[in-house]
Amino acid sequence: MEPGSDFEALLRAEVENGRYPEAEEDTEGWIQRRLARRKQTSGPFEIETEGSRWLYVDEKRLADGGIVMMARDITEMKRAMDALRDSAAKHREFAANVV
Repeated sequence: MEPGSDFEALLRAEVENGRYPEAEEDTEGWIQRRLARRKQTSGPFEIETEGSRWLYVDEKRLADGGIVMMARDITEMKRAMDALRDSAAKHREFAANVV
């Protein structure tokens, strides 16, 4: 990548390098959906990246038409939520079998 590259070029390079596992099956379709989402700046979303890492992404349109993107790694939070869900399911199953 070169300084000043546009978002689409950056996105394509990241997809080509395997950064987004969900893009593997339909690369061009995934890229087009991601570009459309960016154009609409339709609110925050979560996206999985390589190595089963998760990002919380929020994009906002600026007054001059530009877009600022903020991303935060939420992998540990997602893992904690999965563990909590698993634990709750086990407790419900146990409680159902106690009677």
